Parts: sequence; structure tokens; C-alpha cells
Amino acid sequence: MQFYQAIVAGYKDDTASLDDLIFRTHEDVFRAVLWLWQNPGTTRREFNELISKDASTGDLLRATNLSAKLLTMVDCSVSCLETDRLEKGNSRISWRDDVTFHKYLRDLFPTEITQSSVIRITRLLPTPKASSSDGS
Repeated sequence: MQFYQAIVAGYKDDTASLDDLIFRTHEDVFRAVLWLWQNPGTTRREFNELISKDASTGDLLRATNLSAKLLTMVDCSVSCLETDRLEKGNSRISWRDDVTFHKYLRDLFPTEITQSSVIRITRLLPTPKASSSDGS
């Protein structure tokens, strides 16, 4: 519940009036999250069109991100990405307009072990200490 409250509290922009928002009630939020959960083959663009209600671009992005964050508990916005994210080992996947929610989830939570994931994991592990030859 704390996660939900923290994420929803950041949704409303201080400059926006309630009439300008896509989600005006918690029921609006729950309905969008439930729809996305039941229709994972939907692309972000299609989801945007479904919930848009002639909203501003900024609110549409916030509403879409809010829905995905609540469903996955992960930030899917492009703005959270850093240009050197792979080098730092924190590869974050954003939900792009032409990608289905299901593919976004598969990319976000891969189930196969690939060579690149092994390399990322080994970079996170501590370097083993060399054993002492004097037995101490």
C-alpha cells in the first residue's frame, strides 16, 4: 500500500487542474491497470490511445508510466535512463511506443541466461582474493 500511495502521490502535477488529468480517481487508475494486466498484447501507443481522453502529452506520459509502474513496480519511463547505464551495470528497460506490454515484461524480467547477462553478473561479484602461499 505504501508503494501505491507514494507512486500515486507523484502523479498530479502542481500546475495541472483535476479536469486536465486522465486519472481523476483511484477507480480510474485501477481500471487502467486492470485493463493493461488483462491485455498484455497492447502496445504502449495503443494503451495511450485507450486512456488519452484528449489529454496533454505530459499527462498521457505520466498516466501511462503510472499504470505500468503500479503493475510492475518498476519505472518504465525513458527519462530514468542514463546514457552510460550498461557500463554502470544498471540496464533499465523503457516501455517504448511500438512494444507490447508482454514483450516489455519479457525484456524487463528475462528468463534465459545470455552471455551478456553473465558478463553483467560477473561484474557485480567481488573479485576473489588470492590465497596466501605461506599458509597464513
